[in-house]
Amino acid sequence: MPILGSDRPITQKRVRGFLAKSFITLRRKLAYPMFVEVRDSYSEWDFAAMVGSPPQMDPADEVEDGTDSPPAADFYDFETSWKNRLYKMKFWMRRALFEFDQTGQIFTMLHSAAARMANFPDKLFFHRLREGTGTTYGAAYDTKALFATNHIVGNASAEFSNLLTGTLFDGGSWSNTNRDALAQRIINDFTTAKGLMLSYRDDRGEPFHLNTLNSQNLVILCGPLMEDILRYVFEAERIGATTNIMRGGVQSVVTSNYLPSVPTDAEAFDWYLCYLGERNRPLVYSRFRQRRDSEIQDKFNLSEFKKIEGFEDTSMEDLRELSSIMLETNLGAQGTRAQVDVMQNERFMVAGRWRGEVFPGEFRNIIKVNNAASS
Repeated sequence: MPILGSDRPITQKRVRGFLAKSFITLRRKLAYPMFVEVRDSYSEWDFAAMVGSPPQMDPADEVEDGTDSPPAADFYDFETSWKNRLYKMKFWMRRALFEFDQTGQIFTMLHSAAARMANFPDKLFFHRLREGTGTTYGAAYDTKALFATNHIVGNASAEFSNLLTGTLFDGGSWSNTNRDALAQRIINDFTTAKGLMLSYRDDRGEPFHLNTLNSQNLVILCGPLMEDILRYVFEAERIGATTNIMRGGVQSVVTSNYLPSVPTDAEAFDWYLCYLGERNRPLVYSRFRQRRDSEIQDKFNLSEFKKIEGFEDTSMEDLRELSSIMLETNLGAQGTRAQVDVMQNERFMVAGRWRGEVFPGEFRNIIKVNNAASS
């Protein structure tokens, strides 16, 4: 839980409550929860094991009375490991700011610090997504990068790719004069990507997805420069003079400015087709050290916490998410060295820390359409 200094004037103003309220209510609308499977983790290095698919009956191998049935098949098993990495931010605040603060700006600063920590998993998610063609911070469970042209699982007879070269590139701009042509390129790329996803096989060589991918479970993820044209393709009633048959082809188009927004960036025109109809998501979010309810109650009295105005609907799950982060200060000058620093330098330190990781999950549920290669 957030830990703040013990000096009386600050704690009297419920700084701890303000911090938690900021964490939950003032953060941006986060995108990552849609695309990740959450795993609670309790150690610096962790691993997850999974079994594959059961065998399918063979329509060409009839079992007749009095004959042996096919031999039992072993399950394929897979394992992935990751490190719950530690990230920190810290800044100094002049002691005079506290002494002469007449407008509550100190609380605004704490609000902002809490909100930035709450947004960090989103930033890390998009950072890992952009690193998806490498394995620096973790490989998928088939030991390949998240996006690769040579994925192979178990007994599948052929490799498959979730990295598609797109056909859209227009120097960073689109207008009413060329948008229909660009829209058609995106439709072609979407059709190809969806066909690829339908062709994927499980570890027994059986189809991984159903015959049709329900549009309500398909989401497109993109950067700001691609949002308008993608919304035009999947939300407009008409494309040019023709009824738009792609309208409603995906559940939504999600964008984030954590993805490139400058036309000169090679990845600014890339987009991702994601299937979110299963528990196994394209990436995994390791939420380090889930706190038990009793531990949270020791730190926070939930009934008292709900008395904070505008925060009556707080759930234990909301507070549990705080267990990965910590905001510490030396406002109360705990410890000899902290006291010396405060007295000698007339300043306080505020530091935030976050531990966890985002790493590749089910790579058959995401396809990257790489438009940089088509320039």
